[in-house]
Amino acid sequence: TLAALFLLEAVVDLIWPGDSGFMALPGITIGFQINETTYIRLFDLLPPVVGLVVWLALVLFYRLSRQGIRVQAVAENSSLAARRGININHIGAVSWAIAVVVGVIAGMTIGTQGVVSTLIVGTALKGFTVALVGGLDSIEGIVPAALLIAALEVATVRWIDQQWSEAVPFIVLLVVLMIKPWGLFGRIEELERV
Repeated sequence: TLAALFLLEAVVDLIWPGDSGFMALPGITIGFQINETTYIRLFDLLPPVVGLVVWLALVLFYRLSRQGIRVQAVAENSSLAARRGININHIGAVSWAIAVVVGVIAGMTIGTQGVVSTLIVGTALKGFTVALVGGLDSIEGIVPAALLIAALEVATVRWIDQQWSEAVPFIVLLVVLMIKPWGLFGRIEELERV
């Protein structure tokens, strides 16, 4: 999958080289000074706020709505869900629609923070590691996993080296998968015997 991603990215760069640059947004320089060395733009607060709102919306959707419970049932055991009368093709379409909406929101939010280019793929890979560390079946595990990885990245930049911080999410992922293959907050998967 990753090889296909990098191949498609290279083909897109060849066909549409385009320019990379900053999104021209109104009010991008508005912010406030905390002390002599710290200035926070209002747009710097956008990713955590939008992320929290999207995360809460997904938690509520999966826990309280019929469709969310059906999505979980299909993810757990699609053949049993189909026998119970759940239209798994419809649920698949709902899942893809949710993924597209969340992806668009994430892309737009990341676009407010820096240069917009095809290098945003690296950010997507870090997001994937957060999902695996938290547990693929645990929405509640995403926030602690993201905070853990972000804290370790910042500590690595501060006390070791900025280049090493790029590897931190993947190192954390390897360690977590060796200890708990289902993620920190994921449910233990039942292995089927063949």
